[in-house]
Amino acid sequence: MNSSTLKTLFLWMAIFLMVVFLWKTFQTNKGRTQEITYTEFSDQVDKGDVAEVTIRGKEVEGKYTEGASHDDLGTGFRLELPFDSDSAFIDRLQAAKVKVTAEEPKDNMLAVILFNYAPIILIVGLWIFFMRQ
Repeated sequence: MNSSTLKTLFLWMAIFLMVVFLWKTFQTNKGRTQEITYTEFSDQVDKGDVAEVTIRGKEVEGKYTEGASHDDLGTGFRLELPFDSDSAFIDRLQAAKVKVTAEEPKDNMLAVILFNYAPIILIVGLWIFFMRQ
């Protein structure tokens, strides 16, 4: 491979990674969800404005009820719990008639791939680039 072919290959790899990154970013933000604090979440539960939640470790995602009076917030929310979810927390949600679903925390595969393999690919690519000079 000559130098111009290698540069073209790196350019296309960079474009591909940028497209994947943008696609992943916009894919996770669909449905008008908003980051809220635990205090805001607690207030919404007390008002009866939370319809359902999905708990993944300390991460909570959920949806508001249909008649909730917060159109500026969107249809869903996401928050990070300041504590590990326990039975008292889940009992409080169930007492407020919130549908509770628990899932295993999911790994972000793109981040895992980038952090694990990108440095190796970069080093090998630079090594090949400098060997061709």
